Amino acid sequence: GSPSVSILKRLERAFLMADIHSKTLGVTTSGATCAVCLVTRSLTTPTTRESPNSKADNTTDVDTVKKIHTWTIYAANAGDARIVLGHGGGAFWLTKDH
Repeated sequence: GSPSVSILKRLERAFLMADIHSKTLGVTTSGATCAVCLVTRSLTTPTTRESPNSKADNTTDVDTVKKIHTWTIYAANAGDARIVLGHGGGAFWLTKDH
């Protein structure tokens, strides 16, 4: 399956398991808050090549391949906890109240 689906399912399961364990221990009247943020980075290589040293006969001295970094942020919360990302002078809510 898709790695992102797997991560989302695992985050959901972690919150569910914490709830199940607390009920098993008889903890039913306490409150809790939790916020979790996982940041992943992947490196991809585009299929096109740039040739900065192109010659008249369409050959090159060096083929340059640029790598692209893709960042993914997974955020989850329960209770009265929130995750906000600050970037470029702005604030972006990554979780929502429920």
